[in-house]
Amino acid sequence: PAVLYGGVGPAQPLIVDPKIITAILHSESGENTLFSLKIDSTGLVPGRVIIKEHQVDPITDVLTHADFMRIAMDKVIRVQVMVHTVGVSRGVKLQGGILDHPLREVVVECLPGDIPERIDVDITELDLGKSFRVSDLVAPTGVKILTDPHMPVVAVVAPTIEKVVTPAEGAVVAEAPAE
Repeated sequence: PAVLYGGVGPAQPLIVDPKIITAILHSESGENTLFSLKIDSTGLVPGRVIIKEHQVDPITDVLTHADFMRIAMDKVIRVQVMVHTVGVSRGVKLQGGILDHPLREVVVECLPGDIPERIDVDITELDLGKSFRVSDLVAPTGVKILTDPHMPVVAVVAPTIEKVVTPAEGAVVAEAPAE
């Protein structure tokens, strides 16, 4: 089951082939793929649509529902775009740090035809203790990043060592009561 809404016209319930929608979701642009939708009873939906939401069965990993939104190609929309790291960080390679990538998507605003597949960030010069923030990302022409500019996207952090606490010599260790 699916539903088509937005733009001109009322919401319309649909039944779609989950294999086709899954293929779109696993494509390079994923949920941000613009495509045409053909409805058997009425023909081609005017304009383009985008997958706004989808639900997947947590056990079988099969698509169970999708929401399609009609898109006007001349109106700005907001979507989430993946942030992709490029290269190997100097802080990881030479300084023994660990790459932390807490923010994997950013919210952008742009015309539908300008939606980037992803935003790349070159981390080769990133040293131990340093980070890239949203404000350091370079958005493609026509794309405005709306995510908080102070949020860290990628950082190189020092590894932490977890100390194992052993009982002091001569200390009394409590025993579990016998049954």
